[in-house]
Amino acid sequence: MIEIETEEQALKAAVQSYERFLETSSLILHDGGKDPERIDAVAGEPLSDQEKLGFQRARENDWRSTGYSSVTNATLHETSVIAGKDLEIRLLMCVDYSNTDVLDVNGSSVVEGDGPRMVARAVAFRLVNGELLPVESNRSDRRPTCVR
Repeated sequence: MIEIETEEQALKAAVQSYERFLETSSLILHDGGKDPERIDAVAGEPLSDQEKLGFQRARENDWRSTGYSSVTNATLHETSVIAGKDLEIRLLMCVDYSNTDVLDVNGSSVVEGDGPRMVARAVAFRLVNGELLPVESNRSDRRPTCVR
């Protein structure tokens, strides 16, 4: 069971949780989307369900990923208690995808164009079975500004 008493602890716990999520997601994609249920240990619904759809797409297309993404410039946006007991934490952060790629069965990149390799994300976290897990992760046009 996680205990969070300060905003600094909330930020640190949420970033660590998202880093575990990114690592597990990367490992599943390195394996071509196999064993997608591994994501359930590091993400709550609906995020885990969304990720499983992406893993299915990787399997169907014989894609696999290389490298790992990382969190930068995370800021605490909001903390709240829902219904008097459920903690929710919201962060704004940048996710750096510059060290990643998605490859087809021939080893050619399927990533189109020179899109942004640093993406601003708004991420919500909740306690799930005593663990702080990301439950939503969406692109954000709010701060932080993500530049490499």
